[in-house]
Amino acid sequence: MVLPVVSTEFPIASLQEALAASISTGSFIDTAYYLFSRRTAEGRVGHPLAVYASSRVLKAAADHFDAQLSGGFSTDDEIPVATADYGYESDSDLDEGEIVEHDFEEVASGSKGKGKAFQIDEANFDLTALSLREEAVRRGVKNSLFIPDVAAVTWHALVFFIYTGKIYFAPLRSNGLQAHRLACGEHNSAHPDFPSLCSPKSMYRLADMVGLPILKAFAEQEIHRQLSLECVTSELFSHFSATYPDILTAQLQFVYDSGRMAQIMQKIQRHVASVVSGQMPHAETVLSALLSTLSELLLSNPGHPAPPVVNFGSITDLSRVRNIACK
Repeated sequence: MVLPVVSTEFPIASLQEALAASISTGSFIDTAYYLFSRRTAEGRVGHPLAVYASSRVLKAAADHFDAQLSGGFSTDDEIPVATADYGYESDSDLDEGEIVEHDFEEVASGSKGKGKAFQIDEANFDLTALSLREEAVRRGVKNSLFIPDVAAVTWHALVFFIYTGKIYFAPLRSNGLQAHRLACGEHNSAHPDFPSLCSPKSMYRLADMVGLPILKAFAEQEIHRQLSLECVTSELFSHFSATYPDILTAQLQFVYDSGRMAQIMQKIQRHVASVVSGQMPHAETVLSALLSTLSELLLSNPGHPAPPVVNFGSITDLSRVRNIACK
């Protein structure tokens, strides 16, 4: 069973204030976010879902929401059904059909089922933009925003964290897809009204985007905690690690600590060959950092045995290796 990471900073006082106000106003939800939820058979990203929330609570949580919700677009604006330009190609929080979906319906803390704080409707994955807009109008939504590059699962988990101070992270898929599926399935069965387990990588990216350092730190700690000999090479050469230097630095430290490099050298060799041949252009930064870290270790420990070095003997384009190393 996956246990939540719990914050001492959330939930914030504004949640209680919003709940108290809802008793007299009869309204708590005033904001709808529309986000894609899964990959399509054509390789696109689609099936927009709605995540409902209280703008009052979100605005108090981070300046990002205050700026965002002061300019929310009209429910008459278009909500695309799918896109080929999602912006985060390796998002693990997009459903690819391997997990049985369940309804997400979170009840506000203390409401005992009487008032829904936010909800993801996924009874019909073919909801049109018109249907989504009509539902928003029916609920009395004032702010309606389409988020084009974040998965519905991740945003749902974000709002849940702001409301409760709890976040449930999924196992990294690189540690084994079967373990990932099992953990998600067990969590959904045990907590059908909670958000699905979210990827710590996807949440790290989102927390960075919205400016929630405590949540970003939780996600970073979870990524580091899940590093293993099985997954570290795939993670090291991923788009995600190439994008976030702090993550890459920690992964390099993991690789070079306790003699792990020797145990994963064969895997690293395969990735290096792909980088140098141009098949993984995003990972040139990773290779450069790998060689730079190796150089620093050699210079700082001149009397110690050198760690295993990457063998470029089978790579013909050595000039490309030199160019990458000098970046």
